[in-house]
Formats: sequence, C-alpha cells, structure tokens
Amino acid sequence: MKKRILELCTGIAGALCLLAGVAVLAAGGRPMLFGALALWAAGCVLLALALSFHLGGRAGRRLRRGLVALVAAGILGFGALEGVVLWGAESTLSGDAPDAVVILGAAVWDGEPSPVLNRRIAAGAGYLAEHPDVPVVVTGGVDTGETVSEAAVMAAALEEDYGIDPDRIYLEEQATNTLENLTCSMALLETEGLPVSRLLVVSSAPHLARVRLLAGRCGVTVDCLAASVPGGIRYRAYLYLREAAALVKSFFVDFPLSSG
Repeated sequence: MKKRILELCTGIAGALCLLAGVAVLAAGGRPMLFGALALWAAGCVLLALALSFHLGGRAGRRLRRGLVALVAAGILGFGALEGVVLWGAESTLSGDAPDAVVILGAAVWDGEPSPVLNRRIAAGAGYLAEHPDVPVVVTGGVDTGETVSEAAVMAAALEEDYGIDPDRIYLEEQATNTLENLTCSMALLETEGLPVSRLLVVSSAPHLARVRLLAGRCGVTVDCLAASVPGGIRYRAYLYLREAAALVKSFFVDFPLSSG
C-alpha cells in the first residue's frame, strides 16, 4: 500500500510539473522558456520514478539506477556549460579600433528600457563617448509584449540621455534573437557601405560566450564589452543558468542561412 501511495504521489507531481511548464511558457512566452524546460525535465524524471515504483523488482531498481546516472550526468554537463558561460563573461578589448559597435537588444517595458537593456545602453554609450569616430548599430525588433522596437528605444536613449550624435546611430529593427542580431547588423552595415571585418559587441556579461560562438559562425571577428547584470543575486543567478541552456540550443540550432 505504501508503495502504491508513493507511486501515485510521484506520478501526480510529475504530471503537475509538466502542466506547470506549459502554463509558465503560455504566460511568459519565449523569455520563460528556460523555466518551462526545467519544469518539464523535472516532470519527466518524476514520471520515470513513478514508473520504477510501478514496475517494482529488478526492473524498477534498474530504472532508478539509470535515473540516478542520468541526473548525475545532467548535473555534471550543466556545470561544465556554466563554466563556459562564466569563463566567457569578461570583456575582451583587443585595442584595435572596431569598424562599428553593435549593442544587442533586450526587453522593453512599456516603451522604456528594462534594467538589463539600460545596462547595455550605458556600457555602449561609455565606449562611444571615448571613440567618437566609431558608428553604432542598435539591434532588436519588436518582441513578445512590446509595442516599439528595442532598437528604437536604444537609439532614443543614446541620443537623449548620453548625447550620442544621431548620425552615428544605425537602427536594425528586425532581429528577434542573437543570431539575427549579428547577421542583420552585418547586412545593415554592408548596405550602408561600412566595413564589417571587426565589430565590438555590447551585451550582458552572461550572454557573451554565446555571442562569440555565433560570431564565429557568421565569419566576423568580434571584441566583446560586458554590461553588468542588474538585480539581486537570485536574478543574476537565473540569467547565468538560463544562458547555459541557451548555449546548448545555439550550438545545435543557430546557424546562419548562408552556411546551411
């Protein structure tokens, strides 16, 4: 009887995790994908555990041992990925002047930069103030829940809050992910007759490992300027953890069309 109750409770918990993942993704859209994936993974493990209780005997024990090994391998693999994210989170400025600065977009809240986007704008503006001859591309379209493009919000902030000459600012308003940020920015610069051999990409520190991966696939040399991450330790930890999962996705999925 006790075993049946454990089986039932574990199965219900697994099903609830799966449903919660669906609800989180439906409510928050793409920004909540990492949370949804974590809930789905937990749900699958719990359902497999419930199955092991149901099978019982040698088969159940083998399944539980397999689950332990799978979870341990997942933790080790995720830890290694997190190490890559942390290792890549530093600015890398070669000293050579870039052809252009590219500031990557982030969420816009009610037409205003989110705290993450504000940090990216401030970091880019500081560099631009010290290098008045370098143009800048602000890249980001209209994402879920936004009514104005991220690029337009960044351009307005650079001009109004930091005094950057609008003639230096190029708006790329189509991109909705990191790969598109890079490819669309490069295409815009080429259309404007500007060189694209070396770019300085400005983004949040946890994001930079993925930026370097995708820039290599796009065939462009990049330096990176890390913008600090706002908020408390829990929010910063969430951003770093989410980037580890995003790095896996980009490694397997994100390739420029020209390379396919």
